[in-house]
Amino acid sequence: MDINPSIELAFNSMNRVKSATGLNDDGIALLDGLSLRGDREAVLEKIINKAESDGYPILGENGEPYLHITVTAKNEQKASVLAENIQGDLHAAGIDGAAVDFAGEDDKKQAEALGISPGKFKLAEKLVQVDERVSLAEAAGMTVKDISKAIQANEAERLDKEKEAEKQAKQEAHESSMAAKEAEKQAA
Repeated sequence: MDINPSIELAFNSMNRVKSATGLNDDGIALLDGLSLRGDREAVLEKIINKAESDGYPILGENGEPYLHITVTAKNEQKASVLAENIQGDLHAAGIDGAAVDFAGEDDKKQAEALGISPGKFKLAEKLVQVDERVSLAEAAGMTVKDISKAIQANEAERLDKEKEAEKQAKQEAHESSMAAKEAEKQAA
């Protein structure tokens, strides 16, 4: 789970927390003194509520998700089902807009090599895909909030460019049509 505090939660087959580990200083501070008893939904809600009360927003100003939950498991099918269940847990708790993703074993190893969580790795990887000016190491050094904002800004820029290209193509088609009509007039 990444907001900026990064936390790793391990659940047993009964959806109870087996372990909770803060993966950075903010994650350690967030977990400090927090009771993680209860089912998965209750635990997620407790962590998210504490994060918000500690000043870590779940959504950005433009609706971009700052809360990223990444499921890692050796069995991709089980991970997919767990990701769907977590999304349902969040929705039931009234928390919409969080990003829930899956990270495979390779992603987890690469994240460990960079010293970040698998969730932050997936975000950093997405930023590198949308902005080739940013390296994976640079993205890994950014906060989750800053990565989310950069992804959002790049996607908005891409959409603006697409709209401008579409507008330009329509203008060129119109001009071409007008020139053809003018040529027909002069030929007649």
